[in-house]
Amino acid sequence: MNLIRSAAAWLILVASAAGAAAENVKIASLVSGSWKGGAYVDRSSGRLSHCGLFATYQSGITIHFFLGADYDWSIGFADTGAVLVPGRRYTVNYSIDGGSIATIEGVARENGFLRADLPDVTSVYDQFRYGEMLSVAIQGKVHRFRLTGTAKALSTLLECVGEHARGTQVARPAAPPAAAPPPAAAPAQRGRTITAEDRIDAVRFVANVFSKAQLRDYRFMTADELSDKKLPEIVRLSDVAWLSKEQIGFLHIFATDALPIDDALAAAIGSDAKACDGDFASGKINEPDSDLKRVFTVCKSEKSPFSVEYVFIPRKAGLAYRFATYRFDAARPDTKPLGEALKSI
Repeated sequence: MNLIRSAAAWLILVASAAGAAAENVKIASLVSGSWKGGAYVDRSSGRLSHCGLFATYQSGITIHFFLGADYDWSIGFADTGAVLVPGRRYTVNYSIDGGSIATIEGVARENGFLRADLPDVTSVYDQFRYGEMLSVAIQGKVHRFRLTGTAKALSTLLECVGEHARGTQVARPAAPPAAAPPPAAAPAQRGRTITAEDRIDAVRFVANVFSKAQLRDYRFMTADELSDKKLPEIVRLSDVAWLSKEQIGFLHIFATDALPIDDALAAAIGSDAKACDGDFASGKINEPDSDLKRVFTVCKSEKSPFSVEYVFIPRKAGLAYRFATYRFDAARPDTKPLGEALKSI
């Protein structure tokens, strides 16, 4: 990734790094709970370098999250007591909530700072957003960190890149995911558990919407069909999915105490932007006198164009639906009948 040179700019918050600080200019401050940071532009180009946040733990170790203008992301650990050789690569093993151990590789900087790129996969992004405990092993030492406030912090980074990339002439979206192709379903580890009954209710909801819209040319996708890895990840991880003419529909269930609807909306746009390798656009569809929130994204690409329209729908018992229509081209889906039906339910 192209953000290694900007890591030291963050070290001025916890250590001395005057050389790298000269390469980037802080243009805005960020605060999200106990996480603090800012937005930085490259001094020579005037383009956004990255947005980042950091939090210092009682152990004295500081964790940093970086999100670049192209929505690439990485993690950093600052420990002034660590003996690291600047420029050397070190193996980092980590797990979240006692899950499987993942291995990444970090590059050491001055003053005990280590930075490592994170996998460009939505499921990994969501693990950091919704996990409770991060365990990290570096040079035989194991450290544990509570991931307090990371859901909001990482959403703040998405919003920051969306805002400042636009303001600093970076060819990226006008709005802020969670990775290719558009975002995966938001897990609800911190909210109430999504049950089989919730998914059955979601199937009934979709069937009711299509009935009210008087649409008949659709069918629900089977579990075998959803396991096809040729499908976008967002579809494979949905709670309900269906096929109709020229497009796929899907629905994700999420708990709003774990992920507020506005955060889910921002993450969806940001993730679509990251998945797009061409010209990207997004916009909001106004719904007066309605608690629905609707947005669309369009990716014009020679290799893999797509367009998505999302409707975020609050439901009972602290749940919400992300109802979406996905096309494998840059033509906006015709969702007017569905929109009217959704408002009536």
